[in-house]
Amino acid sequence: MKIDHHIQESLIVRPQNSSPYPVFIQESFSPKGKIFLPERENEGSYFLIADSTLPTNILSPFLSDASHHFPKGKKDPHVIWFQGEEKNKNFHSMEPIYESLIQAGADRRSCLLALGGGVIGDLCGFVAASLFRGIDFIQIPTTLLAAVDASVGGKTGVNLRYGKNMIGSFHHPCLIYFNLSCLKSLPLRARIAGFAEMLKHSLLVSNPSVMDQLFCLSPQEDMRESNFQDLKLAIIHSIRIKSEIIAQDEKEKGLRAVLNLGHTTAHALESIYRQNTSDIDGMSHGEAVSRGLVTALLLSRRLKNLSPSYLERIFQKMNEWNLPCDTAGCSAEQVYRHTAYDKKNRRGNSHAKPAYVLLEAPGKPVTDQQIDRSDFHAVWMEQKSRFS
Repeated sequence: MKIDHHIQESLIVRPQNSSPYPVFIQESFSPKGKIFLPERENEGSYFLIADSTLPTNILSPFLSDASHHFPKGKKDPHVIWFQGEEKNKNFHSMEPIYESLIQAGADRRSCLLALGGGVIGDLCGFVAASLFRGIDFIQIPTTLLAAVDASVGGKTGVNLRYGKNMIGSFHHPCLIYFNLSCLKSLPLRARIAGFAEMLKHSLLVSNPSVMDQLFCLSPQEDMRESNFQDLKLAIIHSIRIKSEIIAQDEKEKGLRAVLNLGHTTAHALESIYRQNTSDIDGMSHGEAVSRGLVTALLLSRRLKNLSPSYLERIFQKMNEWNLPCDTAGCSAEQVYRHTAYDKKNRRGNSHAKPAYVLLEAPGKPVTDQQIDRSDFHAVWMEQKSRFS
């Protein structure tokens, strides 16, 4: 794979049983216009699935002269616009995309490009995994959350009314490209969501320098290029933590489950919000994960004797960052019932105790911890009284 010489490879993701792929993080768009130049075996045409809500400062470098970004002789990619909101990530929305690709001449040698946040990446990845039983795709995340989480690891999928990403597939991209310039127009709320996922990754390693480096940053600060070096390093740390886990357990048969820290509660909250409000996107994944991390940490102190001082340091930083830590107006029983249907709960029935990832100590997560109703209620009440 050839890449424009202005871009230096940041790291390689090496899934356990799939082909490795590079991650490129660029601080600004190349003055010569080229962004990346993938060269694939038996390559065919390119198709771009782009979020129609993206600002022009992100879209322009990709669309003003798209031929600069692709191998010589390739025409500009066919663009399919999609409104990248969680409520649109479903089967009903996918059929027009398949039809548009086929009508535009897509075949088994084609390559899809996902330009947008996690919704676009998940949807485009699933389309690529299922169209002609699998074609290449490239992740071009435009949000911090998508860059450190959704674009890495090969999970693709769409939602059912019962929960997020209930239908999906493992299908890795052949390249991830993230330009930090995208963060300049990213709303504060979206930056905070990305920091929640980066915080989760830092809890999974025992090296304190990873968390120390992250804690020196602030999502409230303007995304100026003068801050990009420190932010780029934190992003690389975060992606590397996830990629090293994937290198050992690609399809979540064991170790990869630690990446679900905070997600049992998060998925329950997202499911409740989806069922009880017309504004499905009113709670982002990152905001749900932030609340879920608080629940998991409180349970870890209660059941695994996680250090209270360690806990307080994390909560203090979450407060400084304005990460949501409250219970989002949900009752303990309401959340507890929904956790039984979480796709990551292998028991998968309403009578099962929810399985959580907890922390015994910094960098020592433990998976499949069954939580009693009484323990969850006690912790949820503490979270409500403390952070509401």
